[in-house]
Amino acid sequence: MLGKQGNKRNGVSKAILERIYQTKYFDIPNLLNDILSLPQTLSKLQTNRRYYTKNTLQRFIDDGLVEFVLSKNSRKYLCLTKDGMKRLNRYRFDDYKIDKPFLWDGKWRLIIFDIKEIRRGDRNLMRHMLGEMGFKRLQNSVWVHPYGCEEMLNLLKINLGLNRDVLYLVVEKLENDKWLRSEFEL
Repeated sequence: MLGKQGNKRNGVSKAILERIYQTKYFDIPNLLNDILSLPQTLSKLQTNRRYYTKNTLQRFIDDGLVEFVLSKNSRKYLCLTKDGMKRLNRYRFDDYKIDKPFLWDGKWRLIIFDIKEIRRGDRNLMRHMLGEMGFKRLQNSVWVHPYGCEEMLNLLKINLGLNRDVLYLVVEKLENDKWLRSEFEL
């Protein structure tokens, strides 16, 4: 669990990745000025904002999350790599919360996935994200939640490229669900 400073830095990291994803930047100074003008970065780190933002961007380049790509008119611009998109999606889903209705409808939402060993990183990321969003693990690849979350799952499947590997089920009865009702305080 991150402390206050870790949460602030994640907010700045997310802002940097979002800006690079949304806009083509042909030079780093313009990107830094744009990021530093965003409200979420102004309030996050008051001291040494420019220094921290520049170091974060350099770390993203060194870690292979961001790269320079040659455009059609032979100009280089910043672009997210596949790993950069995964990191951005992780930041996006860290903010996601499943809405809790006033009354539970009595149905369980099961997520079942079968992700090949070759995509172990995506499988582990899927488990991590489900756990962070409040799902309970029935088995390694079977997770349960009492409230509707189909929209979130569709976004997760698209972002990780797991459309055929993940199933979403709504079931009316789940054997021996007493412990789950207790876990979710139903």
